[in-house]
Amino acid sequence: MSLIVYVRDRDFYFLHSGKEKVSGIFETDQDISGFLKENKISNVTLVFSRPSIFVRTLEFPFSSLKKISQVLLEELAPLFPVPADELEFSWYVVSREKSKTTVSVLAIEKSKVEKWLKHRISHKFKLKICFEPFILSNYVSKTALLNTFLLIFVDGNYLARYTVKNNIIIESSSSYFDPDTIDSAITEKINQNQAKLPVICLGDVSTGKFQGCRTINLRRDELSSSFLFSVFESLPTLSVEPAFKLYPVRHVEIVLNPTIIAGIILYLAVVSLMFRPYLTANQVQMKVNEINRQLEETFRAAF
Repeated sequence: MSLIVYVRDRDFYFLHSGKEKVSGIFETDQDISGFLKENKISNVTLVFSRPSIFVRTLEFPFSSLKKISQVLLEELAPLFPVPADELEFSWYVVSREKSKTTVSVLAIEKSKVEKWLKHRISHKFKLKICFEPFILSNYVSKTALLNTFLLIFVDGNYLARYTVKNNIIIESSSSYFDPDTIDSAITEKINQNQAKLPVICLGDVSTGKFQGCRTINLRRDELSSSFLFSVFESLPTLSVEPAFKLYPVRHVEIVLNPTIIAGIILYLAVVSLMFRPYLTANQVQMKVNEINRQLEETFRAAF
């Protein structure tokens, strides 16, 4: 059985097993543990929403991806509200020229993943981490047969906006709105389409409600906790991976192997034993020289 968990302001979940569908919200860690005990979960897909992702765009005056990977972590460190060692990073190329490369960096808090890693150890399931922007972009690309578009995703009072060019997410933003103001917020997002891209409205939007956009309707059961799960139901073969290569940002850590440490200590001990006679001989010779000097001074004084 596969469980999808959508991490936003809360942890929404969806379990689909044959004809049976279960959807809801995990309020506490105890809720998660109890649910996993009750259901034999073999796979968990953890989907991070746009508000749960830190996104930064950086530009480098060179095109070498290897060089970018070497300096990226140092460049990123001051750009986030939490320490870099508390984040997991991924990045991809937005545009690349001979003398300039623009990359987009995604970061999620490790603490939000670690609790699921603990559950994975206890309940023995496979864990996959993916991102809302890539899932929605892949869905529109498959269903609307577009690779360049402006996507507006509405899920209750949540609104996300993605600019996609050649299946690469160029820009993204999200926010929460009061039910009375969300229609005007959608209209504003549509009017901000200065590049005149095809506009796709996905989710909790009625067909024909907004001018200048194409609406993709999603069926949602009354018990479903999010329209994102309707995307998975509508296209079961949907890929959660982006259409472009996603690179990890690795923290450089020095790991000392106990075997290597023991070998170094043993080597130093052998070297010290080998040089001990030489050091002892030097000390004896110094004492002999000192005695000879004293004898010579005594002889001179007596003479």
